[in-house]
Amino acid sequence: MNGHSLYVQVPGETPNDPPTYKPYKNLWNCGVCDRLAYSLEVADKCCGMKYCDLCKKELGVKSYTTLCGDCVDQARLDKAELVEYTGGPIYDPGSDRYFENEEEFLDTHCDSPWGDVPQELHPCEEIKWEGVDIMSAYENATSDLAEDFERTIVDIDGLFKFVEEWNGKQTRVSLEPDMMKKITIAKPADWPDEETGA
Repeated sequence: MNGHSLYVQVPGETPNDPPTYKPYKNLWNCGVCDRLAYSLEVADKCCGMKYCDLCKKELGVKSYTTLCGDCVDQARLDKAELVEYTGGPIYDPGSDRYFENEEEFLDTHCDSPWGDVPQELHPCEEIKWEGVDIMSAYENATSDLAEDFERTIVDIDGLFKFVEEWNGKQTRVSLEPDMMKKITIAKPADWPDEETGA
């Protein structure tokens, strides 16, 4: 129990009377860090061990979340819209890993019992890299220089044109999981039986 009532000093009726202390109404503090709280329950929990609301796993003393990472991932999957998998990269929130496709995902888990294999995943979108933001780079490079500096720069249009052409040649893409959607992975017919291993 870390919580304590917060007391206010009340002067005595005469200068010779000792002061008294009365608890503030609806205000408590943590006995460890002195943080104020609106209820004794919150004050008690302030510097005590925190637990996940769903699975009761320890979260740590200074955790400011109510769910562990696994339960957050599962809650997000539960709310996501189920869509048909049509190929492409997928994301496993449990392991925080991306897979090129379903085949790579299954190959990675081929030695695991099917019950241990995540069966709900997020599809991914490919986001093309736009290249260098030359305007921001230029502004950063010249922001601390004299006001008339810009007038003395040679061929600034050439710089912008070069970078625009260079950006257009870029093919790099990054993967962005669509957390609002999920796909399910069906157990392959040739997956080893969990009991016999064959």
